Amino acid sequence: EAESAQRLESIKASLENNDLATLGIEAHSLKGTSATFGAEKLRLVSEKIEKAAKMSDQAVVDENVPHVPELLEKVIVELNRFSAAVAP
Repeated sequence: EAESAQRLESIKASLENNDLATLGIEAHSLKGTSATFGAEKLRLVSEKIEKAAKMSDQAVVDENVPHVPELLEKVIVELNRFSAAVAP
């Protein structure tokens, strides 16, 4: 959860600073983490951001980055719910 919050802050800062290289790296990492947990919507958005950052496609970046906080929050809620359900 802390890592996700840090990654989200880095994504926001990269966007504000027009640092598409760092944004692409952060999106790539988030894509991998999302895939590991089966968070397909977040993985797809992260992949779009990663590709757009590499292509310097600011419009696609701007369109997709705002969805990350909501999707990430949903994933965290579900992971916490699952963790509580399987805890002894």
